[in-house]
Amino acid sequence: MKRALAFLSCPVLLLLSGCFTMGQFVPATPTDWETTVDGSRDVVFESLLSVVQSHNLSVEVLEKQSGFMQFKNATLLPSQMDQYCRYPFVKPNTTQPMRTFVESTKTIRPNSGGSVSLSILLSPLSANSTKLKIHSSWFARFGILTYPCTSLSVLEKEVEADLRSHLVGLVSPRVATTPTPTPAPTPAPPPAQASAPAPARTAARAPAPTPRPRPALAVGTKLFTKDGAPFGTVMLVTSSGAVSVSQVNSGVVTMTREQALAMMQK
Repeated sequence: MKRALAFLSCPVLLLLSGCFTMGQFVPATPTDWETTVDGSRDVVFESLLSVVQSHNLSVEVLEKQSGFMQFKNATLLPSQMDQYCRYPFVKPNTTQPMRTFVESTKTIRPNSGGSVSLSILLSPLSANSTKLKIHSSWFARFGILTYPCTSLSVLEKEVEADLRSHLVGLVSPRVATTPTPTPAPTPAPPPAQASAPAPARTAARAPAPTPRPRPALAVGTKLFTKDGAPFGTVMLVTSSGAVSVSQVNSGVVTMTREQALAMMQK
């Protein structure tokens, strides 16, 4: 009887465990994907809504005023789970995955799959720049059991790439401008040196007439009348110019030097 019970216990345990060891569970690591894109928050919000829905994610929450949105897909295939997140079980005492999600459908549960929830927050940085933050939550499903798993950031990168492509036609590319250098101030010209005033023109003076040599008027000089007749003889010439003349007729007269000179014989 004991042998029969022992023999039956193995199938029961195998049935309960699924006949395969799940492996060592690895808790999920939270991941946030952050980047900056060109465009105002309103423009990015509308573009992102279109992009995310193209990835078969349904809208859960939309708050345009705060820039918050949330999307979900609860019907991911095992192949999609292998593409987007890590298998939540590893071989004991290693970091090697126990198997893939596709393999789990053959060894554990045929209806394995998963789900993802994306929480996105848009924050304006400027009139033409917006910060994008994506938080993803992944869950692997094995029958009725679910386990959180870590994102490989593949979906987040795809959303960012598609968003940037979508914004190309809506946002003008920012052109890097080089600030125009401020021209150096033109140095003020040196103060003009005051030119020396031109010398006043001096009226040209007429050359002084060459004085004629004054004829000698000495004592004894003979004087004549205008008709050439003898008038007298000079007796005295004073420093004041007075000349005393002894006339031919024995008289003495006094005249000026000029008068006496005029009476000298030509």
